[in-house]
Amino acid sequence: MMKTIQTAVIAILTLLLANGCALEHSCYETCTDDTCIDRCEQKIKIGPVGGGHGHPKPKTQVDPEPVVLVDSDGDGIPDDKEPDYGTSPVLFDSDADGLGDGDEILMGTDPAAADSDGDGLKDGDEITEGLDPANPDSDGDGFGDGDEILWGSDPTDPDTDDDGDLDGAEVVCGSSPIDPHVTCAGSGTGADLDTEECEDKDAAGLP
Repeated sequence: MMKTIQTAVIAILTLLLANGCALEHSCYETCTDDTCIDRCEQKIKIGPVGGGHGHPKPKTQVDPEPVVLVDSDGDGIPDDKEPDYGTSPVLFDSDADGLGDGDEILMGTDPAAADSDGDGLKDGDEITEGLDPANPDSDGDGFGDGDEILWGSDPTDPDTDDDGDLDGAEVVCGSSPIDPHVTCAGSGTGADLDTEECEDKDAAGLP
């Protein structure tokens, strides 16, 4: 009788191995009766991971669809965000100042205003000239960038003529920011100067 059981166990184990049953399960290693064999056979009927035998097949996880951002004009701003900046989703440079809308947002200028700092120069022109499109007086001399361009002084140099007086101070006192021979008397800060504080350094009869 025992030999018959052992023969049956061997046959069942062979069947289990052929159907993917793993020997690490204690019931496969110690089966000596019909109850143990029935348990293993039941596992075969359930099936393993992947659709074989031994374990149930897990449910397939479905990844969500990726969000696609549309940028029709290629300016770096999604179409649905352009209204937030007052810009057009079909214009790369909505204010026509020479700078792309997305670039203006990165540098802190207004993509909907051609002259963000109100100095009379377009933002793109300021970048070309080495000026700050977000600062109306890039060199801090008290003389606006646009005014310096019109006057002929250098908006990147606070003392264009190197006479010791700031360009803005020379304008306030009635001197010339582009003539080193005509300067303001005093410190040249331009804070408390007026036309009476100018002096004729070259004795030419001109202030």
